[in-house]
Amino acid sequence: EPYRRQRQMCIRDRNIIEVKSMKCKDVMTKNIITCFKNTTIREVAKIMRDKYIGMIPVVYEDTGFVAGLITDRDIVTRVIAYDKSVDDKVCNFMTVEFVSVYENDDISIGITKMADYQIKRIIVLNNYKQITGIISLKDIALNKDTNMYLNDLVNEICIPNPQVNKPQSYLRCDDFPL
Repeated sequence: EPYRRQRQMCIRDRNIIEVKSMKCKDVMTKNIITCFKNTTIREVAKIMRDKYIGMIPVVYEDTGFVAGLITDRDIVTRVIAYDKSVDDKVCNFMTVEFVSVYENDDISIGITKMADYQIKRIIVLNNYKQITGIISLKDIALNKDTNMYLNDLVNEICIPNPQVNKPQSYLRCDDFPL
């Protein structure tokens, strides 16, 4: 616990104010791949394999709002590990609660949320709460104005941290009833 507090301060102490004027939309990946709730796990896994991605946002067909997300880890721990069919629908295994930022938020908010929630990717929404992008560790690493925070962010994400020490809302994000 004391180590966690010490590491948590590190990303805030590095004068993250330097990137205050940079918005999440300036760093995010814009051309994202999404799927619908009725897409099968098999289809999602093939997309992940073919596009070299580990997370796909699940959106409602009619509105484009994010219903949840499915990750390669979700497929392994919720489908394969429990001998579920890969022909089942994504909606049965997706993570419904997720962490997000708005595209006009300062990138410092995105980086801080990724550190706080120990996540490698964060959903970016527009003012209408529709998905417009994703910020990943790769996006932060490849941006010359944010890559200086990568080492601290990776350290934050990788700290062994039992769920009881995570923010309360994260407990709901990673709590999947099996």
